[in-house]
Amino acid sequence: MKLLDIRAFELKSSVHDVFDHVWNTLVHVDLDEGTLSIQESRESKSRVPLDRTVTWTDGIKAEAMSLSDAVVGLKAYKEVDERMAQLWFDLDRAIVGPRTDIGRGSIPGIHVDHVSLCAMPCFPLEQQVTT
Repeated sequence: MKLLDIRAFELKSSVHDVFDHVWNTLVHVDLDEGTLSIQESRESKSRVPLDRTVTWTDGIKAEAMSLSDAVVGLKAYKEVDERMAQLWFDLDRAIVGPRTDIGRGSIPGIHVDHVSLCAMPCFPLEQQVTT
């Protein structure tokens, strides 16, 4: 029975590692660069969505997860609230915080593309209009 418990724990740990990897791959905050990107899924070089299939290095095709799938999995581990709190904290530090720092010489603009936000220095403070 003890061996079965050990194997069950190892399996749960491995499954959690997969959810953790998917989250970290699809939700990325770079505090140094001031960027945040969130993707629902990734695409392979063959333009086949990875949330459908992925080919491992040994050539075996397997199912991969989207961000929605990872959130469902992390919910089972009761980690969604913690992840969202960390995401909001990182968003504040990477994007919002630099815009509210009065000591800066310029206020960073926010550039938005398809999957990312980026705080970019583009507005000199002396050119700002105060209301």
